[in-house]
Amino acid sequence: MKINISEHFDLKKLLKYCLSPVSMMVFSSLYSVIDGIMVSNAVGKNAMAAVNIVWPMVMIIGSIGFMIGAGGSAQIAKTLGEKREREANEIFTFLVLSIIVSGLVLSALAIVNIERLSYLFGSNDLLLPLCKQYGISMLSFTTMFMVQCAFQNYCSTSGKPSVGFVSTIASGIVNIVLDYLFIVVFKMGILGAGIATGLGYTVGGVIPMVYYLLPNSSSLRFCKTRFYFNELMNSCSNGISEMLTNVSSSFVAALFNIRIMALIGEDGVSAYSIISYTDYVFKAILLGVSIAVAPIVSYNYGAQNKKELKNVYKLSLLLIIVCSIFMFVIPQMSANVIARIFVSNDQQLLSLTTRAMKIYSLGYFFCGINIFASSFFTALCNGKLSALISSIRSFIIPVVAITVLSYVFGIDGIWFTIPISEIITFTFSSIIILVNGKDYGYR
Repeated sequence: MKINISEHFDLKKLLKYCLSPVSMMVFSSLYSVIDGIMVSNAVGKNAMAAVNIVWPMVMIIGSIGFMIGAGGSAQIAKTLGEKREREANEIFTFLVLSIIVSGLVLSALAIVNIERLSYLFGSNDLLLPLCKQYGISMLSFTTMFMVQCAFQNYCSTSGKPSVGFVSTIASGIVNIVLDYLFIVVFKMGILGAGIATGLGYTVGGVIPMVYYLLPNSSSLRFCKTRFYFNELMNSCSNGISEMLTNVSSSFVAALFNIRIMALIGEDGVSAYSIISYTDYVFKAILLGVSIAVAPIVSYNYGAQNKKELKNVYKLSLLLIIVCSIFMFVIPQMSANVIARIFVSNDQQLLSLTTRAMKIYSLGYFFCGINIFASSFFTALCNGKLSALISSIRSFIIPVVAITVLSYVFGIDGIWFTIPISEIITFTFSSIIILVNGKDYGYR
């Protein structure tokens, strides 16, 4: 059933609309986890550590796709709400082209400097060869990763979240199948893991591009365009919070790796890598709901439909709170079971990972509101407030916390960094949501 963002939403309809984006995010995170399981069990824990060192590089470049995807989605949805359909399609086309060009340039620069970047992000001499293999293979496909990330937003904006879901499923299947072939059958090690993931991203990016190139029943399609500089800048400004979140999280991840390496070495980085994989899964539902709701909010904001804006805000908040409770309870009850999936024959690493996961996951109870608040203000075209929430949550507090706590409490201090950051940001986000309610008309 097709649901347009211009419709009135009750809880049942919103759940149906959120189903594809949430499933897309969950499935995407799950195939990343499967990737990690294969690397950990078939290649080894040092390979897992190398993956965790390289991944922030990919995410920093990929954050351009998140930024133009989220900020551009709000710009496009607002333009659609103002009944300027032709212009919305031209902006959409130009933004996708901008992502591709920026991705190619930044990826090439990173590949040329892969050795320096590996050391900068926490590698040592032992892990450097693995980091270079994985880094070059992943960075070669980062442009398609950016495109796939952007279309997670654009598909929802066009009223076709199912297109994003199908492309993500296809991407995951390709990744999983090629992971098995390259790692297990052909013994290509971490290089095979990188190529398999990259080809999966390529499939995930090409499918929606082909869909919007062809005649379709959605509100968006590629068309002849012009240079929309102001709209690009507005999209970047509005989506800066999404970029800040990913860039900051990547730098914080690098700081985690550096401090963990200094305290307990490669085992600690491997444990953090496992936590990072599971973190994607637990936050995927929250991110999926936020991605789904954003274009509805933007459309009604552009159409000045405050009644529906208030309705969507209340329903979304209810979903986020319920999901946050669920995300908190599961890892607390099953941390050891989850850790055993990645670590089957190393008791020391298993114990370390289990304890770390239980501490780290305390933040899940609070992070839902923080993720929603940042996405919500991006949808309202208030990039400054969104960026403020993101920078506090993903950079300012974590950097201070990890620096202080790791020196005072050792390795446990590192694991407590994220819960403390989420709690402080939760307080700040709640105040911002309440204070701005009347101005935007959602309260």
